[in-house]
Amino acid sequence: MTVVPLPELDTEEHHTAAGRRRSRTRINQRLAEVFQTGTKAHWLERLRAARIPCAPVNTVADAVEQPQTLARNMMVDVNLLTGETVRMPGNPIKLSETNAETYSPPPRLGADTDEVLTTLLGKNEAQLSRLRELGAI
Repeated sequence: MTVVPLPELDTEEHHTAAGRRRSRTRINQRLAEVFQTGTKAHWLERLRAARIPCAPVNTVADAVEQPQTLARNMMVDVNLLTGETVRMPGNPIKLSETNAETYSPPPRLGADTDEVLTTLLGKNEAQLSRLRELGAI
């Protein structure tokens, strides 16, 4: 069964790892060209039917919709202070005796600026005012 129609790559040299390594750039280029002619599902089906080990390379959108991702509550809906809901990554740490997961909305842009600048950097009110005048904060 021919899975990928590239007879020009079926050479004696390519029957060894060393030979394939020498031609890696050309092989990868031709495979990329052929794989673009079908969907990911199409090629996975053909490769699996030929019992060739393979797995999809998921986009972020694909990964967050995987059944295991959803079953493990790895994506959660969090209510923002504006009343909107945003989908965010869940806690990856799952403990058998602790299943209460609570999520807080992220702070609004600039909500903690004054506290960070005064507490961590020692800025005073006059310096904060000057930074505001300059448009830095």
